[in-house]
Amino acid sequence: MRPGRSYSKGLTAGALVIFVGLVASYPVLHATKGPKISEGTKGLNPDAQIRGAYTNTGSKDIGPDTRVYKS
Repeated sequence: MRPGRSYSKGLTAGALVIFVGLVASYPVLHATKGPKISEGTKGLNPDAQIRGAYTNTGSKDIGPDTRVYKS
């Protein structure tokens, strides 16, 4: 084995660990600093309150949701 090879492997492994740590922390940092998606100036209508802010507006395979939800 060459003399500087283990140092080079350690440096590569360390850089990889730092890179993976930064990539993995991005969603957390983005979520804490970015604007909140659910915060709005208007309140949610009753249908959105039951189903949530992310409604199923329909899809090509099954169509829109036609059920009536009661609270």
